[in-house]
Amino acid sequence: TYLPDKNLRLLSLFRYWNIINFFYPYKNYIDTNWNTVLVDFIPVFININNKKDYNLAVLKLIQSINDAHTFTYSPELSSIRGKFFINALPKILNDTLIIWKKYIECDTLLKVGDIILEINNNKTLELIDSISTYIHFSNEGTYLRNIANEVIKSRYCPNKVKILRGKDTIN
Repeated sequence: TYLPDKNLRLLSLFRYWNIINFFYPYKNYIDTNWNTVLVDFIPVFININNKKDYNLAVLKLIQSINDAHTFTYSPELSSIRGKFFINALPKILNDTLIIWKKYIECDTLLKVGDIILEINNNKTLELIDSISTYIHFSNEGTYLRNIANEVIKSRYCPNKVKILRGKDTIN
């Protein structure tokens, strides 16, 4: 992807804002005043200097309507979070990331019920905090599902995972 010039970035912002303002059926359910969203994002879109910041700004703009059905994709976003993930379906329960199911039953370190403490030397709660602004959701359950699925992504293959199983910490 390329970095659009300032005029095209602003045009994309105005187009998205107008689509939501005039055609989005759930606009009245958006948590923030939609008019302030435009005002807040204009300086953001003007001052973007690289593709990564542009893609993150678009992601944050889209997230501002709190709708789990909205999303955006770009190779730049994939390179930020990564395209590799652990062989498990995680859930967040009481601020703890646990293995709920495994995608493929194979001989791996992870077992259902394991608590993930770190992924690639990053504490799971810090990972969750770092990406929470960019997660699309419409309610708490959707937020927890989406952030759990995003937090296990990585740019590295294989992922280095530190888990707690019972009383044992396993790397």
